[in-house]
Amino acid sequence: IMLLRLVAEMFSNVLERKRMDLALRESEKRYRLVAENITDVIWTTDLQANITYMSPSATALVGYAAEELGQLTVENLLTADSLERGMKALAHQQIAIGVTPDRQSDHWTLEVEMRRKDGSTVWAEEKVTFLRDEQGTPVGLLGVTRDISQRKAAENALRLSEEKYRTLVEASPDGV
Repeated sequence: IMLLRLVAEMFSNVLERKRMDLALRESEKRYRLVAENITDVIWTTDLQANITYMSPSATALVGYAAEELGQLTVENLLTADSLERGMKALAHQQIAIGVTPDRQSDHWTLEVEMRRKDGSTVWAEEKVTFLRDEQGTPVGLLGVTRDISQRKAAENALRLSEEKYRTLVEASPDGV
C-alpha cells in the first residue's frame, strides 16, 4: 500500500508539472503573439543600455530587418542629442531608486529622435520602466516606443504658422 501511495504521489507530481509546463507554454505563446503583432516597439536592455530584445515591429519604425536589429546598439538607433537625454534620464532614475529603493513602479517618458537605416530620422515617444529581479533590484529596462512623427510635424507646422502671423502682425504699419 505504501508503494502504491508513493507511485500515486509521483504520478500526481508528474501530472502537475505537465499542467504547469503547458500553462507556461500557453502564456509564452500569448506574449509572443502580442509582441510580434503590436505596432509599437517593445524592447528590453540591460542597465548599460545594451539591447537584449526588440519586437519585430521595430522593422517598420527604423527600417532594419529582424536579423539586423539584433546587431544594433542604442548608439546606432538614437541621434546624439536623444542618446544624451536618454542616458541622463536613466541616471536620474537610478539615483532616485538609490534614494528610495522600495519604489517599484517608476517609469518615465522621453521623446527621442531615432536614426532609420536609410539615414532619415523618425520621432518616437518612449515609455520606460525598470526590469527587476526577484528581490526588486533593477536589472534592466523595459520600454515601449511609438512613432510620433506625424504629431511632431503638426506641432512644427503650427509653430511656423504662428511665427509667420506674428511676424506679419508685428511688421504691419496698421494696428491689428
